[in-house]
Amino acid sequence: FSESYLTIFYDHGNNDLLGGFVSSQDLETGNYSKIPSFLLNTGCLTAGYYISSNRQWLFVTHVLRSGRMNCLGFVDLGIAWYRDGKIICDAHGLNPSILNHSFLDDKTIGEAYKIGKNCCSCGGDVVILLGDPTIKPRWWE
Repeated sequence: FSESYLTIFYDHGNNDLLGGFVSSQDLETGNYSKIPSFLLNTGCLTAGYYISSNRQWLFVTHVLRSGRMNCLGFVDLGIAWYRDGKIICDAHGLNPSILNHSFLDDKTIGEAYKIGKNCCSCGGDVVILLGDPTIKPRWWE
C-alpha cells in the first residue's frame, strides 16, 4: 500500500478502514506518504461522514492526509443493490471506467470519473472523488 502508485481495493470497508487491509489509525501513525498515488476502492462507507460517530477518523480524510493524490470513496453501500434477487445497480462499475478512461484514453481522473458516473444509471449518488480531479496518472512517462 505504501509503495504503490495505484491501489485498487474490492472488498469490505467501513468509515475508518478498508476491511482488515489498512485503517485510519494506520494512516495516522504510519509512513504512507512515500509516493504520490491513487486509491480506487469499493469499500462501503469509506466516505460516510454523516454516518460516522468518530468523524475525525473518517477513512478518506486520512487517505488524503497520508499523501494520496486521489481517493474514491462511498458515502453509503459500495456493493450492488438487489431487488427480488436481481442486481439493479452496481456502483463497482465506476472503477473500471476510471481505469479505462484515465489510464488508457489519456483523460484526467476527474473526466474519467464524470464519464463513469454518467454512464451508469445508479450509484452516482453514493460515490465521491476526493483529491485533485485535474491529474492525469502518467508517472511512467
